Amino acid sequence: MTGHSWAHMWYLYMLIGLYLITPIIKPFVTKASDKDWIAALVLMFVMSSLFPTMNAMGAGLTSWMIISTPYIFIYMLGYWLCWKAPQRIVGNRFALTGVILLCLTIIVAKCYYGFNYYGYADPVTICLAAALFLLFRSLNVNWNLANRLAPYCFGIYLIHPVFINFTYKFLNIDEGLVVPIHHFFIFFLLYSRSCHCAAHAS
Repeated sequence: MTGHSWAHMWYLYMLIGLYLITPIIKPFVTKASDKDWIAALVLMFVMSSLFPTMNAMGAGLTSWMIISTPYIFIYMLGYWLCWKAPQRIVGNRFALTGVILLCLTIIVAKCYYGFNYYGYADPVTICLAAALFLLFRSLNVNWNLANRLAPYCFGIYLIHPVFINFTYKFLNIDEGLVVPIHHFFIFFLLYSRSCHCAAHAS
């Protein structure tokens, strides 16, 4: 309507790129051995997750630019977690729960102390997402609740910047700087509930 692209739709361009690169990486995905998979994922993790995070912390690294995009790594990691992850990892709920709790502790500590070097490709985010996926995969629970929530996921994603902009521009609250732990959880609950209601209404 305005003639300008909304940055929030960045994922559309990223998806096009992943579709275009899929035929190129497919031979590796289908024929690689378990050792090849591990080596590739470790290399991409270091180059597109660990090095950029260290660089954002002031390490002054430049070699990570060889593979600067994290999305190819995340794309392939998702396939490995779904189809290639060893059962000894998938079935180890105790270890997965420990990783999840550790990651959440680090995230809360980051918020509390105002550290801002995290994002989609942050190692903590990657580990948390992977551990959560494997934990839910191992539980083999009844997915009725997930099926009920699924229709709202896209709507929630589309609408959530509206609330971020409202709190920032009209309430003068930067949700990224809500540091005290009780404020963090209160804001999260209010924000999630508002997004759910808006998506349901749409």
